Amino acid sequence: MQRNIKDLLGWRGVYDVDFLKRQQAWLDRCGDADLVRLNDALDRVRFHRGALIREYAWPIALKFEPVSEMHNARFEELLRRGYVHGDGSLKMRRRFEAGSLFLLASAYSHIELVDSERNVRDDLLEFMDFLSSKLFLPDSEEITVWTKHNPRKHFRVDGVTINTNLWRRSRYVRENEVVCRLLSDGTYVIFLDRGKLTFDTILKTGKQVINHESGSKKDPYHIRDRRGMRLVFPTWNDADRFATRLEQLITSFGGSFLRRKSNIEGNGRMEQENRHSSPDFKAIKCAVVWEGKSLEILLMAFEEYFTSTLSTGNANHELYRLGQLLDVYFPSMLFPAEVYRSVRSWKNLAIRRLLIDYQVSRLGWRTGHRS
Repeated sequence: MQRNIKDLLGWRGVYDVDFLKRQQAWLDRCGDADLVRLNDALDRVRFHRGALIREYAWPIALKFEPVSEMHNARFEELLRRGYVHGDGSLKMRRRFEAGSLFLLASAYSHIELVDSERNVRDDLLEFMDFLSSKLFLPDSEEITVWTKHNPRKHFRVDGVTINTNLWRRSRYVRENEVVCRLLSDGTYVIFLDRGKLTFDTILKTGKQVINHESGSKKDPYHIRDRRGMRLVFPTWNDADRFATRLEQLITSFGGSFLRRKSNIEGNGRMEQENRHSSPDFKAIKCAVVWEGKSLEILLMAFEEYFTSTLSTGNANHELYRLGQLLDVYFPSMLFPAEVYRSVRSWKNLAIRRLLIDYQVSRLGWRTGHRS
């Protein structure tokens, strides 16, 4: 796994006999059951790779269509079909795609063996059931959250009401229907799953390796938020009270609880070392160990949550994700400009503005205001 990630970060499709021999030797040791698993992983890698382009780079999606030899090749055929000798940008791209898919699928298969998505989902479900039995009423309820947005502040939410619209109808007022659970005292809570997909785990590991090589002290191969959930409350006071109750509950059952980070007061980032994190994104982050499982719980208020989904500024989660893709995942792991030369550079301001505008346009605000 570690060698896969390091090879992936340095891979640009240059003809390298040592690289080919190393991957081929590993492939030769794979049995039939391994190949079944690796081909399943390859299918998932292709899906997620394509989904990122469709979601975040649709205006330039054709630049990243795989070469025809790589479209449907099986895992065991990737090196034979793609690793061709010779110069030229298309041969380089063919080698890159063969090696990239080979390394991504190998890493994906390894993670699924060690800590599968199914295990992550089962653990989160078990923890949700535990919380439900101790802190929540049994049924869910559908409510309408009305949010008022400020166009002068990138459509941040500056007012929230539940089930009643207190403002006149306006294009700056949104009606959001959501399903909530109720705490035993009647407080509404939106449950949101934040379990990290295996493909996203590979990407985050790569980012952490890059940061580690730049001086970060964190273990780059430890993903703290593999098991995560987000709980959203009407107010910050509701969130704070819940954190206290959750700490009491977890510790009473022999677990541990730590309010690791919060930026609801002040102007700092949630993660100081994460340059893509905006000070405008507000949350309380808690680390929980329960029955031997580590979970990361993010607590938010309605105002901040709907700002993170509907605003056009730096607090918007999709724009945050796009920033990571443009600065790290596309250039360093998935679609380096040295290989996909029509991009020229992921720092190109015209490309970045095009993709930012595409994301903003999907929010539906009929205005000239942009982030």
